[in-house]
Amino acid sequence: FQGAMNQKENDWKAVRNHIVDCYQKAEKIRYGQSAVTELEHSLQCAELADQAGADEALVMACMLHDVARFAVPQSQVSDTLQNTEVVPGAKNHGEAAAELMKDMLPERSLFCIRYHAEAKQYLCQNNPGYRDRLADASIKTLTVQSDSTSPQDLETLANHRFWKDALRVRTWDDRAKVKGRETRPLDYWIERLDEFLADVPRQPAT
Repeated sequence: FQGAMNQKENDWKAVRNHIVDCYQKAEKIRYGQSAVTELEHSLQCAELADQAGADEALVMACMLHDVARFAVPQSQVSDTLQNTEVVPGAKNHGEAAAELMKDMLPERSLFCIRYHAEAKQYLCQNNPGYRDRLADASIKTLTVQSDSTSPQDLETLANHRFWKDALRVRTWDDRAKVKGRETRPLDYWIERLDEFLADVPRQPAT
């Protein structure tokens, strides 16, 4: 499948199917050393955004923000939580996820996914006490993520029109690691994802 992802004529429906298939496996993948799985984390994040009244672009960004932790080979993810050797040129999980879904999601959702790790760095620098509230897994990856992002990069991002949205996604992300929190089932969220994707404007195939 990875070879298909590298082809220019990438089919977003194939990407969708790959991600849905990987969600089934995410139920068995622990989110770092936390008490939740990758699937539980994704669904909790989507639920929090939905409960806050976020629009569908943000809700889906929350659901999909960490797909590179289980739908991309971890050797290609620089801030992987797995005990895996990382290859040169690996991308952080936000960038890897955005690249995977670049033909599937709208720009606003992709921005929030691509930069939710940078949003963590920004909040660490600008919100006293924020770092103390981070989960162990988030603190573990902070150093790797910070090495590739300068203060100037963060200042540029902070002026982007979608930056406040990325910060919102980040805050829901931080709260979505609670053992035993109830969510609606994966099938419900896949149905909502498909409804959302059906309405995403796309360039006609050439």
